Formats: sequence, C-alpha cells, structure tokens
Amino acid sequence: TRLQVEHPVTEITTGVDLVKDAMLVAAGDELEYEETDLLTRGWAIECRIVAEDPFNNFLPSVGRLVLAREPAGPGIRVESALYDGMEITPYYDSLLAKVTAWGRNREGAIERMKRALTEFRVVGVATNIPYIRQVLDLQDFIDGRLDTGFLDRHKVLPSELLAEQEEAAAIAALLLVSREGHTAPGRNGTAATPTASGRGPQGSRWREQMSGSVGMGRWLRSS
Repeated sequence: TRLQVEHPVTEITTGVDLVKDAMLVAAGDELEYEETDLLTRGWAIECRIVAEDPFNNFLPSVGRLVLAREPAGPGIRVESALYDGMEITPYYDSLLAKVTAWGRNREGAIERMKRALTEFRVVGVATNIPYIRQVLDLQDFIDGRLDTGFLDRHKVLPSELLAEQEEAAAIAALLLVSREGHTAPGRNGTAATPTASGRGPQGSRWREQMSGSVGMGRWLRSS
C-alpha cells in the first residue's frame, strides 16, 4: 500500500517511523510491535504548501525561488527540498513542502502552526501560505466545526492576500539588489538574472543509488 501524504501526523503523535518500517518490511523484516501497542500523544496538524496563487483561483505559480526559509522549533516538522535559486516548473505537482505542528491539544497545535507559517518565507512564486493562515484564524476551524462546505462559507479576504504578495515582491526586489550590488540592469541592457545558490538535499533516494539496496537496508537497520 502507498504511504499517505499525511503520514507525518501519525508519526509525530505515535513516535513511529512509518517510512523506515515500510522499507524494512519490504526488505523482509518483521515489525517489532503490534497495532495495539501504539499510543497517541497530543494533537498534530499538517499543512501542504503548494505553488498556487489563492488570489487568482489557485492557478499554478512558476518561477525561480529568490528566497526559501523554512520554520523550525519545538513541535515543528518540515519536509521539503527547497533551496534558494530553485526553479519551480509547471511539469510536476505543485507541492513545495509539508509542515506539521504538534501540540498537547488542538489549540496548541494550531498556534504552533500559525507561528511556523508566519516564519515560512517563499519568495519568487505565489503560495497558499497566506490563505492557510487565514483559515487557521477562523473560530469555526479552531473549534473543529468542519464539513465539506466550510471553505465556501468562509471566504478569505483578497486584500490580505494581496498585501502578503506585495510584501514578498518587496523582499524579492531587495534581495536582488543586494546580491547584484546595484540597481542597474545587466551590461547588455537586460535585467540581471539571479543564479541558483543552493542544491537539493541528499536523501534516501540518493543513498540507495550510491550504496545499492543491500547498503540501504544495512543503513536502515543501524539507524
């Protein structure tokens, strides 16, 4: 069976590494626990950060990331491969990152998520972060009064979304000026284009390619 996108919520509330366990089972190992052994602790909420413009009917947003800064801190988990200069294309899923927040109760998890999304900075493409932040502020959401018509009844304010987009544009302009050292265009009369300053992280896929399936299994069992 495939791993659910929301698996971090299960992992952060049970302490079980579902990805590792799935790979060990595929390698022929048996689970060291039964489902009845698992206990949940606290509450968790996950937000999917996508390159879509909530101010424009959630159309996909493409471009180069001028700045990508992820949140951190107690109870916060981020899964992404973002880096400065990364090119966001229209050829793949618009998912950029997943942010999971844990709290002792629902209200605590929501407050941590709100702080995390306030710290999250993605400059260069539009994202749904400001949209999610407004949803998290709605009292019906905080109280758990949810159904399939929730978003239709609670319209977000375009003015607030536009304000955040303008702030992101201002940050992008300042970063470009500071990196180029001046405000003049390139020598050929065109605007200078920023170059990528980072690279994607080396994850488990990279490790498998480098060490093979046997080496991958050995690493999993020792980690």
